[in-house]
Amino acid sequence: MRGNNEGVSSPVCGDIAEHKKTKRAPTRPPRERRTILDNIVETFCRTDKDGLITMCSAAIENLLGYTPDEVIGQAARSLYVKPTARDDFLRAVEGGGGCVHDFEVRLKRKDNREIWASASGYYTYDKDGSVSGLEGTARDITRYKEVERRLLQAKTEAERANIAKTDFLLNMSHELRTPLNAIIGFSQIMALPTQGPLTGQQREYLDIILASGDHLLALINGVLDVARIEAGATQITLAPTDCLTVIEECVALVQPLAQDMAVEFSVENPLMESPLVLVDSIKFKQALLNLMSNAVKYNIRGGSVQVGLEIKNATALHIDVTDSGPGLSTEECAALFEPFQRLGAENSNIQGTGLGLVLAKRMMEAQGGDILVTSVPGYGSTFTVVVKRADG
Repeated sequence: MRGNNEGVSSPVCGDIAEHKKTKRAPTRPPRERRTILDNIVETFCRTDKDGLITMCSAAIENLLGYTPDEVIGQAARSLYVKPTARDDFLRAVEGGGGCVHDFEVRLKRKDNREIWASASGYYTYDKDGSVSGLEGTARDITRYKEVERRLLQAKTEAERANIAKTDFLLNMSHELRTPLNAIIGFSQIMALPTQGPLTGQQREYLDIILASGDHLLALINGVLDVARIEAGATQITLAPTDCLTVIEECVALVQPLAQDMAVEFSVENPLMESPLVLVDSIKFKQALLNLMSNAVKYNIRGGSVQVGLEIKNATALHIDVTDSGPGLSTEECAALFEPFQRLGAENSNIQGTGLGLVLAKRMMEAQGGDILVTSVPGYGSTFTVVVKRADG
């Protein structure tokens, strides 16, 4: 449309040839131009240098409820909601160096209803280079602004609710753990030989109390750890760390569990060196330990676990923990990092809270890394720890 605008040129907005001087009188344009204007979907307007509308397309009736004849000759700023001494749109054009695109402005309709519009426009010039006016297009975005407002409101409410949830969990830590520690502590005392002999049934009941207490304490600690990370209350200290040393420490800790399951552990390092990674060593070790423990617990008896290292690019290192377990479906992989999701293992004798993987992933994300999973049912799973290289 701008290429058909007679009498304008803009050195800023593109290769617009110099035209004849813009007509200032508020008269209707020729029929051919009127036909073009009437078929423009967006509202097109042109003003003179005094801000009076000299040309307007028929689409303004859909936008503001006025016919073109009703606005021609009127001040463009009279259509603004609470116009200032200098129009917002005009200031935007000036700030943009002569043209502006997708500028949002509030306009008022003929029925006094306010709408939001997205406008684009630029200055027009006379042959001597002086500004002769403004011209541009506008479209109604009220519906999109309302959706944006609702989304922002929902986001704010969700963030407020999340903060309240986190505060509640953090503040309840003492109230939850103090009586639980008392239950566990007195149960342990009752189990001591010095407290006298116990019948077989009493010993069984006491073991159930202790196991349930330990499980509940682990669950509470897991929930609180996740809440602290979400609240940004967990301090992350990144430092160059010897990756292979941490892996070997984790393997040593998991080895007794692997021996019970007759699972063979191996570490493959084709890099021929121990790369340095930029991590919080304690939380990095905790995440790796969780993945290796799971690789043993959810494996088959007599299976295997391989830990491999791969430099992915100049900044990232991948640590793969691959097991020979039953594997996971695509749906199970998608739900794996949801809190309390154990994928049926809650019905087995495998101990867990359903928070270990969630906590491990959040810990790695807090360090600028990630945990990924790939799996094929019947062929095992591979969990990949993505970390930043310190020597890249």
